[in-house]
Amino acid sequence: MSLIKQGHESTVWSHLPRFYGETPTSLGAANESELLLDDHGDPAQTLERYLQQYGFDASIKAAVERLCHWLQETGILTRNLLPHNLVIIERDSQQEILLVDGLGAPTVPRLLSALPAWRKRYITRRVRRFYKRIDWELSDREYSWEVSQRL
Repeated sequence: MSLIKQGHESTVWSHLPRFYGETPTSLGAANESELLLDDHGDPAQTLERYLQQYGFDASIKAAVERLCHWLQETGILTRNLLPHNLVIIERDSQQEILLVDGLGAPTVPRLLSALPAWRKRYITRRVRRFYKRIDWELSDREYSWEVSQRL
């Protein structure tokens, strides 16, 4: 929100679906956000599915690098970056990755998250773990993700 208030709205939405607020439903309030579609009007493909089909090719590697750079530049906190929570869209003739779930760090104390150096270290750890997760997604998965993190 602070980035939007500072006039950086386009930066915020470059890797997040637009958020339209809460909508009442029969099960209570729900967040309403942009529906991300591919070129054919179908729901955008997850990074998980893309990696299964095409691997970590140059195009998607560049998109991952742009996402990670965006996280570092904006200081936006996320939970673990999981390929099934990221979708790929085409924007300006190149693939971009958007985070559709896992925004925020609810277990992080507010005072700690306000420190720029701490935020940078936190995001760096998330990015490192994200690359490990991509490697695991592409592996033979001899070990579960939980076990592979400890190896």
